[in-house]
Amino acid sequence: VFENLPRSNTLKVLGLDLLSIGDFAVIDGSYDVLTEQSDKQFAQFVFHDGRLVGAILIGHGECHTAVKKAIEGGRGFSGELAAGIGVRQLVDLLSS
Repeated sequence: VFENLPRSNTLKVLGLDLLSIGDFAVIDGSYDVLTEQSDKQFAQFVFHDGRLVGAILIGHGECHTAVKKAIEGGRGFSGELAAGIGVRQLVDLLSS
């Protein structure tokens, strides 16, 4: 029943929310990676052929559920990637 769902882990460490879900193996040019790091937050989103396939988030707890749904549902972001969306804009889009 659960064999097609991506593996995910959600933790709270030192007061920071952590989410690790999906695929992070960037094999070829069909993958795009968006990464941003600050003092208390880190976000990495992995896309394959425009679809969100993996994410690592430290902080950004406001979008964990939406990220899981986007990955599990195969949501496409080709237009946003072509427009040069950044991590903050993607987090805002997913959180809305």
